[in-house]
Amino acid sequence: FVLVLAIVAYGSRLSAVQLYGEEPRRALIAREMIESGDWLVPGTQRVFLPSRPPLQNWLIAITGLAVGTVDIAAARLPSITSTVILSVVIYGYLRQFISPPGCVVGSVSWLTMQMVLEFGRSAETEVVFTGFVASSLLLWHWGWTNQWPAWKIWTLGYGLAALGMLTKGLQAPV
Repeated sequence: FVLVLAIVAYGSRLSAVQLYGEEPRRALIAREMIESGDWLVPGTQRVFLPSRPPLQNWLIAITGLAVGTVDIAAARLPSITSTVILSVVIYGYLRQFISPPGCVVGSVSWLTMQMVLEFGRSAETEVVFTGFVASSLLLWHWGWTNQWPAWKIWTLGYGLAALGMLTKGLQAPV
């Protein structure tokens, strides 16, 4: 139910609103990465743009390659995917402690928060960053409480935090 609700709520009318704010820049950087073949130095018109680490641009570029073009849908799909995946992680995490209806309420609460509704459908780095960092913490604690092997817990936690760092910067490991 949560998965279907998230996909319908965030995936419908994906291209109804034009790109705004920083979204066009992210799409342009991704398009230039594809055209130039330079996936390490994010920029536009051969000008290095060090404002953000490159993971969000990589995700948009990979999505653009998969769908055939870097358009509105390709630019926003990584954020929507992150939002949907985090809602499922929240459901799974809560399932250890509360009943299925409570887990649905927890996941739907995440999906309907005002800032999530705003950024969950945009090509901004915030929701992807939040997805990695929140998943890092939730999956680490999930593994800890279920006594997973220590190497799995720490690899998962650090790996997701590192992806968060590649999305927005040093806030993730802190």
